[in-house]
Amino acid sequence: MAGAKTVGNNLPQGLVVMFGLLFLTSLFEKLPNPVLGAIVILALSDLVQPMHWYHIYKVKPLDFLVPWVTFIMILWLGIADGIGIGVAFSLFMLILYSSFPGFAILGKRGADFVPIYQYDDDKGIDGVVIFRFAADLHFANAGILQSRVHEIVERKRGTPNEVHTVVIDASGMHFVDCTGATEMCVLKKR
Repeated sequence: MAGAKTVGNNLPQGLVVMFGLLFLTSLFEKLPNPVLGAIVILALSDLVQPMHWYHIYKVKPLDFLVPWVTFIMILWLGIADGIGIGVAFSLFMLILYSSFPGFAILGKRGADFVPIYQYDDDKGIDGVVIFRFAADLHFANAGILQSRVHEIVERKRGTPNEVHTVVIDASGMHFVDCTGATEMCVLKKR
């Protein structure tokens, strides 16, 4: 079943596991615990890949905390409680990331629009702010969108490059809930 390319592979795998649980567990109950532990360690040895963890640390250091918090809690509190705390911590990190989304002001560079802070020779369009919101727009972060746009417009008020148009680049928004849609309508009216 290794190398399967479709989800149809799950049915035979599930049947094999079900068969093993129903008919072969009596063979395992007489094995000593160290042998069962060795079987589990051998089965999980492919999952522990130090280079993968190093990559997670380099790309997003906060994501590196989730497996370590789970691991330490399992050692300290036991499997069920440790995994429960790991899941809760993972959900906390998800809420944290979605509550503080990334954003950028885009400028024209050649034929492309890129974040202005990346290149020294980027030019914004006079009187226009192109604002990229790099997250789903929902109740937890909808206020942030409005406050960031308002802050940018206020910063340029009274300058020669005063903002008369704001363009929202929604390419990073894959989901918008009612609160997010309401915030977009409020922005449109301003």
